[in-house]
Amino acid sequence: MLRGPIGVALLALGYAACGPAASPNKCMYEGWAGQCQLKGLIKVREMESFPRAFAVFEVTYEPLDTESPLSPPASRFEVMAPADNEGQLEAHFQQYATAACRIDPSSLEACKEGKLQVQVPAFTPTQVAPDAPQQLGCKQLEARGQVNPDFNAGQVLEVEFSFDADSGAPGPDATAKAQQLASLIKSKPGWECIAITGFITFGESLSLAETRARAIKKLLLDQGVDASRFVTFAASIGTAAAEDRVARPEERRVKLKVLIEKK
Repeated sequence: MLRGPIGVALLALGYAACGPAASPNKCMYEGWAGQCQLKGLIKVREMESFPRAFAVFEVTYEPLDTESPLSPPASRFEVMAPADNEGQLEAHFQQYATAACRIDPSSLEACKEGKLQVQVPAFTPTQVAPDAPQQLGCKQLEARGQVNPDFNAGQVLEVEFSFDADSGAPGPDATAKAQQLASLIKSKPGWECIAITGFITFGESLSLAETRARAIKKLLLDQGVDASRFVTFAASIGTAAAEDRVARPEERRVKLKVLIEKK
């Protein structure tokens, strides 16, 4: 079997020719050349070869002028390609569904048996890109293009963390609350992404809201919760009326909400 770059055979292993009897020293197909049509492309077996598996296909070409008694019969040959390139191999031969073909003039035996040479370029596979890794945790938000997710959806967790004015340090009860919350989150593997949102009140810097959110995230990470399950946000609580813009202690807090839950 004659092979190309990866073992593609282009010399047909034809079936025995049928037709009028020929003399022992004369070939009835001598000098024959014409056009052949792809009649079959069938996977016949698979070959395991570490680190890649290979697929073997039987390819059949038949002369277009099948009515002429001087036309050779259909020829079959095998080609091999990496299993992950099967689609490329099929597309390659479909591209040459009609191709020039001839009887090998250099071999009397090939001529007598009607073995065709089909002018199909050797198949050279291109590297198949691996499947994109599955996004886990809060990275799914980025994969979905949700830079600003919908905070109206999802489950709000009951545990909240409070802060002193102009402070990013959690209150004295924060560690105990974080332990309680971490146990709950660990028991809920379906909670794949949880938003930790820090809030400020009137007169505080928005950057302080992010500081507060990150402080609570650190407490939860210290309890062994995977960082991929969290995303932090900063938010401010404003009021519509200018005369009502006053600092409110209850607004200095961090809240958590489940953004992605797998049932």
